Amino acid sequence: MEAWATSVRLSTATEKPEYFVTTHAFPESLPESRTTRDGAAAAQMPGTSGGRASEREGAVAVATSPATLGSAHATTAASDASSDSTNSTLRSAPSSSFAPAVTKPSTTEAMTASTMRPTKKARFFDNIRSTIKQLTSTGGGGFTRQLLEADISADCVLGLLQFMRAFRELEPWALRLFDATAKYPTGFLQATSAELGAYDECIETVVRDEDGAEKVRGQYCNMRLSITDEDSFLEEILPAIAFTHRRASKFGSYFVDKKLPGLRLGLCFVSSCSAQDLTNIAQTMAGNRAKIVVDNCVTSVDDGISGTQAGIIAYLAILAMVIVAATGLDLLTERWDKNRKNAIPYKCAMAFSALSNSRLIMGINKDKNSDNYSFRFMHGIRFLSIFWICLGHSYGTISENFSRMLNAVQYFERWETLIVTAGYLAVDTFFFLSGFLLNYTLSRQHRNRAVVTVVAIIRRYVRITVPLFFMLMCMYLLPLIASGPNSKDLYNRFYAEIRKHWWDLLFLMRNWRADQEVTILPHLWYLSIDYQLFLVGVVVIQVLKT
Repeated sequence: MEAWATSVRLSTATEKPEYFVTTHAFPESLPESRTTRDGAAAAQMPGTSGGRASEREGAVAVATSPATLGSAHATTAASDASSDSTNSTLRSAPSSSFAPAVTKPSTTEAMTASTMRPTKKARFFDNIRSTIKQLTSTGGGGFTRQLLEADISADCVLGLLQFMRAFRELEPWALRLFDATAKYPTGFLQATSAELGAYDECIETVVRDEDGAEKVRGQYCNMRLSITDEDSFLEEILPAIAFTHRRASKFGSYFVDKKLPGLRLGLCFVSSCSAQDLTNIAQTMAGNRAKIVVDNCVTSVDDGISGTQAGIIAYLAILAMVIVAATGLDLLTERWDKNRKNAIPYKCAMAFSALSNSRLIMGINKDKNSDNYSFRFMHGIRFLSIFWICLGHSYGTISENFSRMLNAVQYFERWETLIVTAGYLAVDTFFFLSGFLLNYTLSRQHRNRAVVTVVAIIRRYVRITVPLFFMLMCMYLLPLIASGPNSKDLYNRFYAEIRKHWWDLLFLMRNWRADQEVTILPHLWYLSIDYQLFLVGVVVIQVLKT
């Protein structure tokens, strides 16, 4: 009893109370008496549901401070040594002999008890930790055992255990990985099939030790989920989908169509687990209810510059130097006479001058007798056609990342949507303009027909392929400056398409492919058709020309 009283006196002398737990400094049980039950509030933790402080631990929270922490430890040791005698004394003593000390605490003891009240934040996170431990414990439903039964690598097992231990304790890096992971596609009953999570938060999570060595790194992956029991699934969700629109029930196949990628969730986990490891873990948890595939995992580790990218950068650097040199030459020779400027080497150099090309593009021909002035109406046709095509592509592009696709059912009931859906008709405008200008140009040529035909074909080929491959080169450099939740999948598909079908781009035969719907550059079909129609038009016009 003296040891316990000494511990209380030491705790009440502190200036800034904190929590300190001493075990066996208080009797585990008190004599059952009305007085003792009424006075038990002095040994209870305020703010809880009437239970004694640290009742599950068999401990009592006593207020102390860092300044008196050593004294408190000494007192605790003394109380441990005398706990047996104290407990026996209390058990043999009558309840009334102990009741006054508890039912009538001193002012100092009351103040000490008030400082022992935990904050709401502490109680909140303590409850979360307790819940997480129950969910992830081996005995609580076998959740941990189920995860470890998956066919995963040894590194992934260690990473999984490390994450679960950190998540039980709500460590910051584990909270970030959990927070960055997508939970559920919001608006699923309106045909939302993707929830991307927090990409940047995930890959920015890196934990290092005191020496700077990496301990944990977050990686972002795509998890794709497909329902296996389609009939029962549709039977359950179709009544809920019908609230959107009377014809929304016909959209049911959108949720189970095998041609579509299914549900997509952003998954953030430790980098020690590969995509196959995560697939096996997810499939083990889902069982036969769904098919799950995890792929396209990325981290913040820089992959460096590939050989192809280095070659493209070198080419662009040389091209930039040539442009700078040609522009400088253009400025220095601005006062040259026309005879010197008409030299072929000089014209070739001026083809790379930024100044000369800017004047050519921005210049306005005011000669009313020129062809450019006569056909100036075509500029308006081009502008309206391009605007119409861009508008149609903006609404006609389909992506798995779009949300609430059922809104399209309501949207296409409005009459103005006919303008958008008919945007493909504007493409015919450019076919007409190309044919019209080709016929007009060839009809004014009086040189050898064979030479004119060959020159026209080569010129048209260069004007199409050079901008095309320049655009492809820029796309090869895109991974160096841009990344996102869908970037790895996009770049991999682009690289695979170029490696497999580079020849149909080089020979402008893109429209002969049968898998146009899976390409990431479907709009290139126009270039191929335009060039093929140009070849036919040149031959026909030159043959029929009189």
